[in-house]
Amino acid sequence: MVELQESLILYLGMKVMSTFEDRIRIARMARDSVDKKSKSSCKKQSEAPC
Repeated sequence: MVELQESLILYLGMKVMSTFEDRIRIARMARDSVDKKSKSSCKKQSEAPC
């Protein structure tokens, strides 16, 4: 019974870590796309200082 609990905790921990890493990856991708958009809109407005 104790072994089952330990493996369940380990499994849940791995699941949480994987979703956490996915969130970081998604957040990084979203930030990169926002950076690209702001840079491209900055190029269009040549008078605006980048």
